[in-house]
Amino acid sequence: MNYEPRIIDQPLAEDFKELPAILIEGAKAVGKTATASRLAKTIMSLDNPQVKMLLRNNPEAILGVKGPVLIDEWQLEPNLWSFVRHQVDDVLPAESVLFTGSSIRVDARIHSNCADENATLFCPRMTDVTAICFCNKIIR
Repeated sequence: MNYEPRIIDQPLAEDFKELPAILIEGAKAVGKTATASRLAKTIMSLDNPQVKMLLRNNPEAILGVKGPVLIDEWQLEPNLWSFVRHQVDDVLPAESVLFTGSSIRVDARIHSNCADENATLFCPRMTDVTAICFCNKIIR
């Protein structure tokens, strides 16, 4: 499948040059993973049971692979958010980790800033430059 450029591509790439981690959320099948994977060197998809078990038991594996790392379907293992957040606090370099996910489970415990400043809402296949693609700013 060919990638169709989206209006979020450039702002996402520019912001990621300055930020250690970015979370992209949105409805299923709108292109979150396709867009984020263009910036990643390693993709760790948590809908793969082996990857999920690896990261559940050893979240440090995120730091041991070639980065930037994309953690796809992060909501399936929400403790990874806290792990990366602590790494950001400990000066994780820019362009380290991207998170993508379709929904947040009700019992998921995430950092309180997520809903306000750390999330980008990804709208369905936005390619029209007149469309507004995200409701929250990427981490600043």
